[in-house]
Amino acid sequence: MKASLSLLAEKISYSYSNLSVFSDISFSVTKGSKILLLGSNGAGKTTLLKLLSGIYSLDSGSICYSDNKKISFLGHQLQLYMNLTVIENLSFFASLNNVKNEIEEVVSYWKLSEIINKKINNLSKGQKQRVALAISLINKPNYIFLDEPTSNLDDLSLKLLFDYISFLYDFHEGNVISIVASHDLNRLSTWANSLIIMGDNKFIFEKDLTDYPENFIKTKYLEVVR
Repeated sequence: MKASLSLLAEKISYSYSNLSVFSDISFSVTKGSKILLLGSNGAGKTTLLKLLSGIYSLDSGSICYSDNKKISFLGHQLQLYMNLTVIENLSFFASLNNVKNEIEEVVSYWKLSEIINKKINNLSKGQKQRVALAISLINKPNYIFLDEPTSNLDDLSLKLLFDYISFLYDFHEGNVISIVASHDLNRLSTWANSLIIMGDNKFIFEKDLTDYPENFIKTKYLEVVR
């Protein structure tokens, strides 16, 4: 049996250019969590995801993961080689993750065959986003941190993304934690089972949304960011 996945952030603080982004934030989540991360611009959503991903270092506090962690992060700036083709990017990142045997499956699932030999520079914004998502999830991670992943995605691509995340929950027998930062309440509120809202030195964490009314997320969000 796989060990149960968890994530514990305890009294974490971070500052930039001597300005505090947030301080003494604590929360804990367990396997199966699908967290929608909301907040006004500049509230620290991207910073939090980068701290959880290990890209940034904490000023103080601690972040603890399960031993079997496989982390994926996708930010605003797509980490793609713009002068290389789609297949060259896929091959490179697949090699880094020792999953070159899965490239064909990735191309098929994300519907990349028609653009496979095009350079990233020549793709539309939506196509670039789809390639970036395919690469960020290529190692079948169990900790998924996505920053505005729905930007530039049409409804079909959005369905591919969240169907694949659902597949990962099944693949890892529920041992997945995902946190998605977004302003796209209409398309993501029904996906989430947990909620984090950041803004004006506030940090609200609702661990279980099961018994809340349908409009709870929007109402709570407006209370914090106004």
